[in-house]
Amino acid sequence: RCTEGDGAYDTIVEIRGVGYHEHLGRGRCDITPLVEGMRWVRGEQSGEGPATVLPDSNFGTEWPLVTFFDVTEPRPYQYPVVIGSPGEDLRRKQDAGVITVLPTNADGVPIARRSRTISQGTPGVPGRSQAGDEWGASVLVADFNRDGWDDIVVGAPGEGVGGANNAGAVTLLLGNGHSPTGNGTALIHRDQFGVPGTARANDRFGAALAVVDWNMDPFPDLAIGVPGDDQDGVRNAGAVVILMGSPQGLTSRGAVRLTQDSPGIPNASHRGDQWGSVLAADGRTLAIGAPKEDLSGKKDAGSVTLAMSYRAEGAAITQRGAGERTEARDQFGAALDFSRGTLAIGAPGETVRRKSNAGAVSVIRIDPDWDLPYTHWRARVDYSTRDEGDWVGPAAEGDRFGAAVLVLGPDEVLVGVPGASVDGTAGAGMVLLDDRRFIHAENPGVPGAVEAGDAFGSSLALGRFTSVLMIGVPNQDVRGRADAGAVVMLGLGDAYSKQITSSTRGIKGKPELRDMFGSSLGAS
Repeated sequence: RCTEGDGAYDTIVEIRGVGYHEHLGRGRCDITPLVEGMRWVRGEQSGEGPATVLPDSNFGTEWPLVTFFDVTEPRPYQYPVVIGSPGEDLRRKQDAGVITVLPTNADGVPIARRSRTISQGTPGVPGRSQAGDEWGASVLVADFNRDGWDDIVVGAPGEGVGGANNAGAVTLLLGNGHSPTGNGTALIHRDQFGVPGTARANDRFGAALAVVDWNMDPFPDLAIGVPGDDQDGVRNAGAVVILMGSPQGLTSRGAVRLTQDSPGIPNASHRGDQWGSVLAADGRTLAIGAPKEDLSGKKDAGSVTLAMSYRAEGAAITQRGAGERTEARDQFGAALDFSRGTLAIGAPGETVRRKSNAGAVSVIRIDPDWDLPYTHWRARVDYSTRDEGDWVGPAAEGDRFGAAVLVLGPDEVLVGVPGASVDGTAGAGMVLLDDRRFIHAENPGVPGAVEAGDAFGSSLALGRFTSVLMIGVPNQDVRGRADAGAVVMLGLGDAYSKQITSSTRGIKGKPELRDMFGSSLGAS
């Protein structure tokens, strides 16, 4: 999404020239990384028309051609922001769940006043809202059919399927830029033809979601965590199902089911591993978290598996590989983020200097040969003061450092510390920027107030096209409703800041007990 200076926003359709032909799809005009050295030259101000792009001398005499559409305003739901509230009650159905979808303006800033609150009771959305569905426990935004309008995937791991409680399901909402439910929807579960496996009680299909390029075609694919899946009689061993992207959205044709017993996947399935509880992907590489896996007799030590469709062997990652001790209840792999070749792994249960649940994060640079050099961040141990000169203190019991992680770049990782105390307020929570800087509700410009048990930093998100960092505060009390939840949005590089709750003007809904608004976050 860009403008050539005439006040109209352009949508690139394709680039041709110098032996290069790439269909980009609407909504993508990121031409600089594709053809280095080219510059934009003005085209028509309205309607469809060609614009020329001049290469530098490295590209010879041929002039690549860019075809584009000019539109006076980007469609509001082209790059949506999604907030999950899996604890929302609907018509006395406890924990049925909803999502709140916010459109973004031309600068990538979410617009609360034009938001939509969507549930399985919304017209056009398949299924029915039932108690315990937890619709919105996981959310994801991606353009699966490459039509230029981002689609929304919603996980409901508590959904019943054919009498099997907590079997789980996933809802696909195809976008059209105007409405999050405009083009078509689909309810996906394991009793459908072509979806690997069978829906069984407590499978929790949809507990985790990730976008991966599994079959290496132009369409993004969807990885779905099934942590309660039984493998050959081994209960709750866990699995991952991958559905392929297509011009129609998602298809079960060529769908894949992975377990720790699959060829090329290291280790083996064991009772209670819950492999697939957490997912993250970077291009064609899928990271699969099993924070409940026991290792060397250490309960819930946790592990992470790397898998790729075109490699014969995957890779298993544990804390031992980072030069750290594997300990019981570390929950290594409870949080994952994977971007630009950098994998961040949270172990929020790690004990640090006899402080239980202090937490830790390992940052791994994945190279093409899968050598795995680690950087291990112990949780807040003797780090220095913040820029303001305030002492932030050593690791504390219950910090849960690493409960959420977000990769910004090769050497930049944000870390959620939802159990941290702030100025003596227990469990208020914060987000680590680096060893000197934190974000919490007492920072200048950060909306909200420091309150006990808010769990600020429980979830984190930043999209490719949105310019706003989203921080989940799912346990914040709102208007006297405990754990109603909130999301703090902070602009990157500007002074934008806003706190959004279900009582914010423009948000359709009202704060209720244990809604957990902000438990899951998704952005384009």
